[in-house]
Amino acid sequence: MNKRTGAIAGASAAAIAAAAFLLPNAHASTDTTPTLRTFSAPSAARLAATLKSDLGDKAAGWYLDGKTGHLVMNVLSKEEADRVTAKGAVAKVVRHSMAALEQGTQTLRATASVPGTAWSIDPRTNRIVVLADRTVTGRKMATLAKATGQMGEMVTVKRSAGEFRRYDGGDAGAGAGMDGGGNGAGNGAGNGGADAGSGTGGDSGAGTGGNGGMGGNGGAGIGGDSGSGTGGDASAGAGGDASAGAGGDASAGAGGDASAGAGGDASAGAGGDASAGAGGDASAGAGGDAGAGGQQGGGGGQSGATPAGGDAIFGGNARCSLGFNVTVQGAPAFLTAGHCGNDSKTWSAQQGGQQLGTVKDSKFPKTDFALVTYDDATAKPQSAVTLGNGKTQPITKAAEAAVGMKVQRSGSTTGVHDGTVTGLDATVNYGNGDIVNGLIQTDVCAEPGDSGGSMFSGDSAVGLTSGGSGDCTKGGETFFQPVTKALEATGAKLGAGN
Repeated sequence: MNKRTGAIAGASAAAIAAAAFLLPNAHASTDTTPTLRTFSAPSAARLAATLKSDLGDKAAGWYLDGKTGHLVMNVLSKEEADRVTAKGAVAKVVRHSMAALEQGTQTLRATASVPGTAWSIDPRTNRIVVLADRTVTGRKMATLAKATGQMGEMVTVKRSAGEFRRYDGGDAGAGAGMDGGGNGAGNGAGNGGADAGSGTGGDSGAGTGGNGGMGGNGGAGIGGDSGSGTGGDASAGAGGDASAGAGGDASAGAGGDASAGAGGDASAGAGGDASAGAGGDASAGAGGDAGAGGQQGGGGGQSGATPAGGDAIFGGNARCSLGFNVTVQGAPAFLTAGHCGNDSKTWSAQQGGQQLGTVKDSKFPKTDFALVTYDDATAKPQSAVTLGNGKTQPITKAAEAAVGMKVQRSGSTTGVHDGTVTGLDATVNYGNGDIVNGLIQTDVCAEPGDSGGSMFSGDSAVGLTSGGSGDCTKGGETFFQPVTKALEATGAKLGAGN
């Protein structure tokens, strides 16, 4: 081999070696498959806000996958999908824009405003989900079917076995299990405790097939009839609604509302209000208002000198729950439901007790929040939610709800329960002209007396209990006023006294 040939051979070998070194690295540099991230609710909300801003009207809603922790962003084309996945989120190409879905809800308000109906936008299905409770039959169902039928596959119609109602309680005594004891007892009220907390069936929900649960309307299919079946409509049958039979609402029977039987109102018997017996209000006995056994599962136990979120508040003949303590123009106050603010202009921490606060602003229907200022301007109520057993959850900020968000709810009837946000921008028609818009829909249970109570996620305030259907025995659907909207409208800030 001469020098020239050797030089060429050496150069070729060097080139091959260089290529062998560069090719794997070149291949590695093109492997840009995004890594999916897991998110908490706050971090998901932050990224979703950024993506919505970047994508504009090409974004079509988002949700948090509770099983994987992934943020799922709906988009209208593959181009936007690539931008989403580059940020570590899941992109889902869908048919309906958010603008179209929002317009669909406006159409429903104009054409299908039927008592006993509700609807919300569900980003998981990219549809509007319409709920019809057991009272929606006959002409009402025909009206709903006509309106939704014209909207095509953008809308899904489902039946609710219960009846949509506000969750303010009747005039009976102390917190736990008052109006129909659904799950009855709880830690504080189990042994005949707080007013009417246990008893057979509770308010229009239990008993044999109560509240339309069996044999009545609540099954499936548009146009189903609710006229018959055990425990059907509100007139007769064991466990029927509000008139007779075991567990009836406000007239008679064990566990009745406020008139007679075990757990009756403020005069005698186990669980009487404010006078004697286990579970009495504010004086003694398990499950009493300010004594032992309070909130968890039974509700109503006060956690200190001033109530915290979820504790019972009393006004006139109504019982509701405190939502969140706040300050407004430097003065201590609290938020509760607007329909509670309409029930009474003054509120106390115990039935018939010293006045606690005065309603400054109340909005219902259309929205559902009230601001109550403490009469004692020096009060230092804690910014916290009652969890029961002497425990509280500090509340430090407010958060927007997101579908898939895990939440808890605290109320004076049923204590603390948890669940998931299932829909946003919900409208519910409670009847009698009481239509509320812009609500958060969840699968967290609630019962009468829980109205105004706290919905929260960790240390974030999320919602105020408005109403729904079902109870904490069978479950159901519930609706909440967004706290962020209430704070904005009233000028209040979270953190009263702290």
